[in-house]
Amino acid sequence: MTYISDCNFPYEGSPPPGFEPGTFGCHKALYLASTFRTMFEEHLAEHPAIRANPEWDALATTAAKAMSDLCHSVRDAHRAARELSQAGKDHPLR
Repeated sequence: MTYISDCNFPYEGSPPPGFEPGTFGCHKALYLASTFRTMFEEHLAEHPAIRANPEWDALATTAAKAMSDLCHSVRDAHRAARELSQAGKDHPLR
């Protein structure tokens, strides 16, 4: 699923190897999710123009919640995979 029209996302279906939870590729996604969440919350969601308009404020609140949920979900999956790897279970990091 693409969010930008006319964008050809190269990984339809499953991601290529190296992007599963526990890998560096997943760690990078976690870093980006956290960074964008912080940037969005601090620079756009809290902007006076957004806060002053109830419709925009509600949309920004929904987006901030979704970004936070995404960040937490990636973090939890990544952490669980790393813990399995450190416990000696079969995982891509080993």
